[in-house]
Amino acid sequence: MATAHAEMRAIDRACKKEHSWRLPEAELYVTLEPCPMCMGAILNARIKRVYFGAYEQKGRSLTEELANANLLNHKVEVIGGVLEEECSRVLSSFFMEMRAREKAEKEKKKAKAAAKAARSDAGGGKK
Repeated sequence: MATAHAEMRAIDRACKKEHSWRLPEAELYVTLEPCPMCMGAILNARIKRVYFGAYEQKGRSLTEELANANLLNHKVEVIGGVLEEECSRVLSSFFMEMRAREKAEKEKKKAKAAAKAARSDAGGGKK
């Protein structure tokens, strides 16, 4: 799901727990610099402070720009680079493992389809 980012899920859970869409005393800790969608949710929820580890390498996050834009009459304090190297390693490892799992699943499906086709071909010539 496009909106199933950790920040979005954490904000949703916190809002439900607090019975409010505003979280003015909340601090959010994330491994990777928030994307624009997540920063929008952070601002909308009026979160006080965000800490993140690794910077978005592609430079498309706009974190600082959105945090200081005062779009909703609210500014959020952003502290980046917290345990940056460790967070980068965790993220790299996670995505390498995820890609390996996806590749293994794809190969398993391919082998299953090939086996099914072979059984079909072997039994198809008999009457």
